[in-house]
Amino acid sequence: MIIVLDIGTSNVRAVLVDERGALPLVKTKGYALSYPSTYAVEMDIAIYKEAVWEVLGNVVAYACEHAIEIDAISITSQRSSIIAVDREGNALSPALMWQDTRSQYLCDRQNDQLEKIYSITGMRPSPVFSAPKMQFLKESNRELYNESYKLIGFCEYTLHMLTKVFATDYSIASRTCLFDINKRSWSPYLLDLFGIDEKKLCPLIEVGSIVGPTCGEVTEKLGLSSAVPVISAGGDQQCAALGLGCLSPGDYMLNEGTGMYAIGIADEPIFDESMSTNCNLSAIPGKYIIEGAVLSAGKTMDWLNDLLFASPEEKHPYQRFTEASRKGEPGSHGLRFSVQLAGKGTPIWDPFSRGALFNLSLVHTKEDIARALFEGLSVAAKECLDRVAQVNGVPAERVKISGGLTNDSFFNQIQADFFQKPVERYLLGQATTLGAWISAMTTLGLAESQQACFRLLDSNLKKELYTPSSRNKECYQQIEKEILLYENTHQRR
Repeated sequence: MIIVLDIGTSNVRAVLVDERGALPLVKTKGYALSYPSTYAVEMDIAIYKEAVWEVLGNVVAYACEHAIEIDAISITSQRSSIIAVDREGNALSPALMWQDTRSQYLCDRQNDQLEKIYSITGMRPSPVFSAPKMQFLKESNRELYNESYKLIGFCEYTLHMLTKVFATDYSIASRTCLFDINKRSWSPYLLDLFGIDEKKLCPLIEVGSIVGPTCGEVTEKLGLSSAVPVISAGGDQQCAALGLGCLSPGDYMLNEGTGMYAIGIADEPIFDESMSTNCNLSAIPGKYIIEGAVLSAGKTMDWLNDLLFASPEEKHPYQRFTEASRKGEPGSHGLRFSVQLAGKGTPIWDPFSRGALFNLSLVHTKEDIARALFEGLSVAAKECLDRVAQVNGVPAERVKISGGLTNDSFFNQIQADFFQKPVERYLLGQATTLGAWISAMTTLGLAESQQACFRLLDSNLKKELYTPSSRNKECYQQIEKEILLYENTHQRR
């Protein structure tokens, strides 16, 4: 069996996956982020390490107890966060998380270089990405920059924890804004532009590569009978696309968690003339993804739930929110919710845009607000998905969905009605985990190809299909029109 280590923004998950894609054991450990100042988002790496050892230890103990042989540990991770480490891989400071936007002023410096940067990386500079964060660290704390041996993300950090090898796979590297997606190498031009020493970056490897075996102390610490190979399966969104069977152009997914990501598959780099989408390396060797992002999705729902609905008496954390959303009428009695609470991603990429409830009046209720949130999220998802499909040049006939938000069937149906396309969801969820499993199965030769591995998975998993209804079509088109008009009118100038 394979252990997948899925490193998220708010938790880490270790999952035991068998040869059919079934999950006999899932262990999750959450961790908190810190917000030391305006626009700053950090994480204590000691807390992260403790969480990793706990979930891995629990899964390995289970495997040993049940005489299960571990074939590999496959790692998939959040992207673009930055950790400064020494030669031994020890963190020298808290991680700068991908949500940290203190480097926006550095991105603004590059406004005259946007087209050049985009033509190399497939991305416009944003404080979300790694390069501006590295530059910010260098300018704000030169001593720390000089002291650091490497500037790495959570995937590289964890790979080194387990193998003592520094490495970055192409899919992770392509989210740094320092990687040439045409040449598949670090870009000398961008390293010079952002002032980053290439020696502080990791050697590049193909996605799905075996980085090395677990080192002796890790093998002993986890109680493994022998060392096992550790695989870099790729970025979490790329792995989610693979886990949902997005294998060729025309396949599209929405991964709806803390943020919301729309992804399409391409056979070659595709550059967006308006630079509103990102082009990165896929979790499938030799393929690319076209990606759009809604920066705050599940996080916005968490905020609203905590503000208006959450109660200690609830059987589950969203019970009252769920009940309220179902009582709201389509159109929420004219109330509109722009979900830019963490800024705007696709298509304008402005981290300082802000959300809004508008058309608010004395007639509105909590039920209207809950329903308006679902409608606002659907507008954001549709805008993002439409742009990705337009850039990719292949229409989306069906949308595959995954992530925590898709546990709500009511929301899924609202999305299908907004999109006017069928929406498909795997009941098991865990798309990112299953993508990392497919990667490992293929790398180890336990599956003929990623396509064959997904076909096996697809035959064993139950799915649900949400068919679009035209009943609220005109209402939803009006909502979309009003929200997009508001957001376009209130862009940062």
